[in-house]
Amino acid sequence: MTESMDVKMGSAAAVGGALGAISRYVLFIWMPVVSFPLATLIVNYLGSFILGALTEYAGKKRINEWVRLAIGTGFCGGLTTMSTFSKEMVYMFQIGKEGSALVYFISSLVGGLLFCFLGTNVAARIVETKETLAGE
Repeated sequence: MTESMDVKMGSAAAVGGALGAISRYVLFIWMPVVSFPLATLIVNYLGSFILGALTEYAGKKRINEWVRLAIGTGFCGGLTTMSTFSKEMVYMFQIGKEGSALVYFISSLVGGLLFCFLGTNVAARIVETKETLAGE
C-alpha cells in the first residue's frame, strides 16, 4: 500500500470515527437519563446492526476499502462503546444492582448478536432484491 493510500485509509477511519462519536454523544444527550443504561444499549445495538449489514453487503458487492474503513472501523467503532458498557456494569455491581447488571449483560450480548444477525439479513435481502430487479 502506498503512503497516499495509507493517508486515505487513515483519514477515512478518522472521519468515520469522529462522526460515530458525535452521533453517540448526541444520542446520549437526547436520551432521557434512567437508572438503566439504555443509551449505551441502543448505540451498541445500532452499531451491531450497521456492522452486520455492512459486512454482508461488502461481501456480496464491491465496496471501496476506504468506505468499509470509514463505516465499519470508523463510524461503528466511534458509535459503539465497550468501555462505557464495562464501566456501567462495574457501577451497577458497586451499588448493589446485581439483577440489573445481569439483565444488562445478557441483553447487551444477546441483543448485539441479534441486531448483527438482523443487519446481515437485511443487507442480504437488499442485495437479492437489487439483483432480481437488475435481472442478474
